[in-house]
Amino acid sequence: MDEMRENWKKRQLQELEEKVPNLKNTPQYDKIIQNMSEMSSAQKLNEQGKEKFGVSCWHINDYENEALWKIYTNQGQGIAIETTDEKLKASFITEKDIHCDRVRYEDLDTAPIEKGHKYYGGWIKRKSFEYEKEYRAILMLDKSDYGEGCLIRVDLDILIEKIHISPLMPSYFFDVVAYICKKELADFDSKIFYSDLYKK
Repeated sequence: MDEMRENWKKRQLQELEEKVPNLKNTPQYDKIIQNMSEMSSAQKLNEQGKEKFGVSCWHINDYENEALWKIYTNQGQGIAIETTDEKLKASFITEKDIHCDRVRYEDLDTAPIEKGHKYYGGWIKRKSFEYEKEYRAILMLDKSDYGEGCLIRVDLDILIEKIHISPLMPSYFFDVVAYICKKELADFDSKIFYSDLYKK
């Protein structure tokens, strides 16, 4: 963690020195170094991000992923909602400013810093997590919601293209999901599918 912190600080300082010739000779240099030392802590940045931002995480794929069924469900007890980028954005019922984008999986020691990307740190993860193929919707929370998050209403008929039931669930679970969805979705019976991941 200390090495990552120092590498981040060096890269930030190098980019700043390229933009501001003779930066070391300016009276602000010591203050800049002090501020960077305070902000370069990866742990501190991570804690600030968790406190001040709301994040909805999705997986991008054309097919089901067996590993994710096992990782992100409790012993296979769960469902997966299938949607599209366009439908996700259109489904939000809010005036809040929500940003959607793919997560970038980077070597944090060497990758260039992308310019002009709002909430850039919210879309960066280490290469080790690349298998997740993650897509995120991120918003800045109101101060009253820091550390707690907030609820965003969505139009489920717009959002949900399909509901996939885990291949590890017994068949009766289909009826349970259908019963719940009947109250919420206009066309629920054509949107629920039992996973055929293990079918021969």
